[in-house]
Amino acid sequence: MNNAGPLLSGVLQQLKDIKQPPPVSWWPLAPGWYILLGLVMIIAVIGAYYAYRHFKKWHRKRLVLSQIQALKLWFAEHADTQQVASQLSILLKQVVFVSYPPQEVAGLHGEDWLLFLDRVSRSSKYSQGCGRLLMTAPYATQTDENLDDLFQLVKQTIKRCL
Repeated sequence: MNNAGPLLSGVLQQLKDIKQPPPVSWWPLAPGWYILLGLVMIIAVIGAYYAYRHFKKWHRKRLVLSQIQALKLWFAEHADTQQVASQLSILLKQVVFVSYPPQEVAGLHGEDWLLFLDRVSRSSKYSQGCGRLLMTAPYATQTDENLDDLFQLVKQTIKRCL
């Protein structure tokens, strides 16, 4: 064993130190990270698009409902049924033009307009109920009609459209 000692120590002295490889850097990224980053960006863009559309729709609805509230306040002050019914009809036309193809809505007036509003509101309150005021009130003499039901019906229809 004594012979093995000097031989072993000579061999051990010939060994070099183990060199550690440099640490792995975080840049450049592996291809999988680029794919993941691309997917996250695509999802973010799609999410932003849908959020923007939702915001526009919500804003449009709030704007129209605030116009109805302003008409209601104006009616409480002036009690002009003709003007309010005319303005509500115009407002409904504008909302329907946004929600439905213009060629389907543009030529509607009178009974056809009321039937279309019945279809949109999924009721018969326009052609057989308080919604008839949209057609008759603008051309009638001043009446003492209570327009609360009409305001409510128009609000429901607008919420359904937008």
